[in-house]
Amino acid sequence: MKNEQIAYYGAKAMDTTEKNKLIAEFMAAKYSNYGDGTIGVVLPNSPKGHFPSNGLIGLRYHESWDWLMPVFVKLRCMDVAYEISSKKGVRIYTHPGDPQFKEDQSFDGTWTDGVDKDLLQIATTALIEFIKWYNENRLK
Repeated sequence: MKNEQIAYYGAKAMDTTEKNKLIAEFMAAKYSNYGDGTIGVVLPNSPKGHFPSNGLIGLRYHESWDWLMPVFVKLRCMDVAYEISSKKGVRIYTHPGDPQFKEDQSFDGTWTDGVDKDLLQIATTALIEFIKWYNENRLK
């Protein structure tokens, strides 16, 4: 699959590997350098867990609901709401006044058009937008 440039991080377009890396970091990924140019990725609670040979390239959030659903489970555990609809698309939102975010900050992702579109791609894009917002607005 070609690296698509849909989501933006700052002023620069993100390719598929960068998007997957952003999601993996949100999911608490750890990296290991094996000394031979190979980067290993350890993901707690992921379908595969560890990628010693293909590192970031082995991340498949953009290809599989098996990969993406644990991210939505994490959102629920964080009390972040979401809705997924084959007709409406995907919407992720936080509740105003949520104490885990900076004061007066909330995320209200708009519904994306899910009709005749790949719902997995729409969900991945919605997650990328939320994670970027989260990284800027969470209380550390």
